[in-house]
Amino acid sequence: MSIMSVDGHKAKIEEFKNSLEVFLEVRKEKGIQPYKEYSGKFNFTRKT
Repeated sequence: MSIMSVDGHKAKIEEFKNSLEVFLEVRKEKGIQPYKEYSGKFNFTRKT
């Protein structure tokens, strides 16, 4: 199981992907274009 943590919140990566897909689907249904195409990459900075 892969888990990510952002600002102290933990979530399973699959749940994050599903949420993102729903978000993009709703925007598409409403005719709202995303600012950028979804690349599948998730960039973050790791604190040391």
